[in-house]
Amino acid sequence: MLFCLTPLLFGCEKLATSTAKLNLNVTPIKNLEKRKAETKVYIKGTVESLAPFIGAGAYQLQDNTGTVWVFSTDNLPKEGQEILVRGKVNYETITLKELQGEDIGGVYLQELERIQEPTPENGEKEPAQPPTPQSEEVVDDKE
Repeated sequence: MLFCLTPLLFGCEKLATSTAKLNLNVTPIKNLEKRKAETKVYIKGTVESLAPFIGAGAYQLQDNTGTVWVFSTDNLPKEGQEILVRGKVNYETITLKELQGEDIGGVYLQELERIQEPTPENGEKEPAQPPTPQSEEVVDDKE
């Protein structure tokens, strides 16, 4: 019976409301740098840029606090699409001898799961799909 009521719980609400109903702790993008490598988090935002690779790709996700690149082995989302991502925080070190070995690398997210609100052709939003239950611990970030 619960499965029959799930679509009614989400209705045609925005992703922000849906994530609250899913009781997910979404990390602001600006806080990713404070996380240890390999920490699993949820982030949400709008897809700003795409970088397709052979067999993989990346997309830049932006929220009201900043942007981050998300690497994925799935098909890339569309630019302008609002999505929720469960991912693993990673850091890529980049040093250049021209800069005396200064690290100019940065934080990125390895996509583990993408939860999106599909938009049908008529423009109305469909309910967000709840994430698959995981036994992994996700960081609680209430800022």
